[in-house]
Order: sequence, then structure tokens, then C-alpha cells
Amino acid sequence: MGKPSRRRDGAGSSDADASASGSSGPGSLYSAFKAGVGNLDDNQIWFIKLSAACLVLYLVAFHTPAWVLRLVWGLIILAYFIPHLYASFGSTQNLATRYASTGPAVDKKWAFVSGASSGIGLAIAKSLANDGINVVIAAIPDQLLDDAVDHLTAEYGPKGVHVRKCPVNLGKGDGSYMDEIEKCTSDIDVQLVYNNAGFIVTGFFHKTPLEKWMANLECNATAQVRITHHFVTKMVDKSLKGAVVFTSSAAACMPSPFASIYGSSKAFLSAFAQNIATELKPKGIDVCVIHPSPVASRFYDKADKIDLMDFFKQFSVEADELPSEFSKAVGRSVWKDVGPTAIIFRFVSKLIDLNFMGLLMGVLGKHLPDYKRYA
Repeated sequence: MGKPSRRRDGAGSSDADASASGSSGPGSLYSAFKAGVGNLDDNQIWFIKLSAACLVLYLVAFHTPAWVLRLVWGLIILAYFIPHLYASFGSTQNLATRYASTGPAVDKKWAFVSGASSGIGLAIAKSLANDGINVVIAAIPDQLLDDAVDHLTAEYGPKGVHVRKCPVNLGKGDGSYMDEIEKCTSDIDVQLVYNNAGFIVTGFFHKTPLEKWMANLECNATAQVRITHHFVTKMVDKSLKGAVVFTSSAAACMPSPFASIYGSSKAFLSAFAQNIATELKPKGIDVCVIHPSPVASRFYDKADKIDLMDFFKQFSVEADELPSEFSKAVGRSVWKDVGPTAIIFRFVSKLIDLNFMGLLMGVLGKHLPDYKRYA
């Protein structure tokens, strides 16, 4: 049963009686105030208490020595920058060597990369193969996948690197793609998992067929959970060290109107990675999530025009630049922002509460060109 309300009917009645008699003056004002306080529930009382505490802290700040305020602000900034400095200026790692203490020999390590037929995923696969790591390429079965596997095999096969093709559609809501993934990897120990697959659906949420949104959610979020659970369970059971890496987005840190599932699914990925990182680090499994700025790739080819997206695409980074950022970040940072857009978004989210930002965008939304276009 829920907790009884803290409303005080007697106090409320006194206020009503006072109002009815037409009395006025300090006494009646006090009675009205007392009645109002008596009718507050627990959540309202706590909100008032916390608001008052924040007001006191704000007033105290005016009488706080400047060096104390600078120290507090400095700690906030350092908490962001220290992990990023380590993950940005550290040496590029060969992950086969990093996790060489368990599993097969360094030159027999296997990685699984989803969405690896083009863009970021293909760049990751190339970088891994260049480090002598065998790669399972998972993507929608089409010519792009065939070409990617053929190219990687031709370039790295002579160097002893094995490339496997895993044709899957991660947007299938029944999760049947896991059967193919298990089939493709049943005889190998995958120690590096790159959850990179994802796509974007644009438009008004209520005007777009639900099945499109659900396929987007399955590919961008649910499939990542299924894949991670499968490979992590095997790694833990065999006491293998390794890494799970997620390709998230700067959109995870800001409201994403007209691409509602994309932004929210990326926010989920970032939170999910942060949570399991705590559990898996003691097992020798590093978890890292990358927030790239918009990437110059085929990712946006099928997306409808969004002015906000076009604006930030001006600050895009090249897909080939990202693998080294992934490599530097693994084991050194859980979240890693890459490019100006991602870094600016993270800083804005620290300065402006997301709740206020959502309210503000709700008020201004109807004035956006994108709103008028899709309305």
C-alpha cells in the first residue's frame, strides 16, 4: 500500500472558514500559509527543502573565497578531461597483445565486428586485420558485405589473417540473427566484440510506421545486448580477457527530435556500457563506448533531410580516423568523445540541465524548419 498523504484536513478547514468569514490581516495570511503547508505531500516538502538548500549554497557562494570556487570548477573540468587525456594521448594499442595472457596466441585472436561492410565498421575491421587479428564481418547480406570480405581477404589473407562473413539482419525483432552469429563463431573464441551496427530513421514519431521504429530499436540497442551477452558469457566461462566496444553517438547526450529512436537508443547504449563495465572489469574484460561526432560515411544516405543533422555534419570526422581512437580508449576510459560536436554536446549537458533543455526545445520546436517540413 502507498504511504498515506501528509495532507492535514483540519488546517485546510481553518483556511476555508477564515476565507468564508471575510477576515483579513496578518493572522489570516498566516492561517492561509499554514493551511497551504499542511496540504503539501512528501514529494513537495522534499522539493522545497532541497530547493532551499540549493538557494543557501548559492548565497554562500557569494561569500566563498574565489580559490575555493576555482578549485570546485577545476575538479569538475578535470573529472571530464583526465580520462579523455589518457584515452587520447596514450599510445595506440594492439589489442591482440593487450589480451595475450589468455586464449589463443596473439596471431590467433578473433574479433567480431557488426555493421562492418562499410563506414566505421569496415575501418575498424581493417585496423584489426592490420594488427594481425582475425575478423568476423557481420552485416546485412548484400554486395557491400561481399565486397568488404573479398577486399579484406585479398589484402590481409596473405599475411595470415582470416576473415569470416556473417550475413545477418540485426533489425529482426525475433532475434533470429543470433542463430547465424552463433553458427559463424561456434568454433572460435571471440575476445574482441565491436557493437558498431546501427542506422537512423527520421521523421515525426507518430507519422512513421511503428515497425520502422522497432527495427531501428532492435538494431541499435536490443541486438547489441543480445550479442554482448552471448560473447561475454563465453569469455567469462572460459576466463578469457577481452573487450566489448560500442559505437554510440554524440546524439546520446542531447535531445534528438525527428530521430527519436536513434538518439534514445544511443543514450541506452552509453548507459548500458557504463553499467556492465563495472561488472566486467574485475573479470579482465574492458568495456568502452565511443561517442563520435558525425562521420563522413554512407550512414546518412537513406535518411531524410534534417537541418540540424546537416549543420553538425559540417564538423564530421573521417571513418578512417576512428579506429585509432577506439584503440587508445579501450581499457583507459569507459566513455570517449571524438570530434568537436561530441565534446561540445557533453559540455553543454554539464552546463544546462537536460530537463530544462527538453522543455526549451519543446517550446521552440514548432519554429524549427525540420518541424515545419515534416508537419
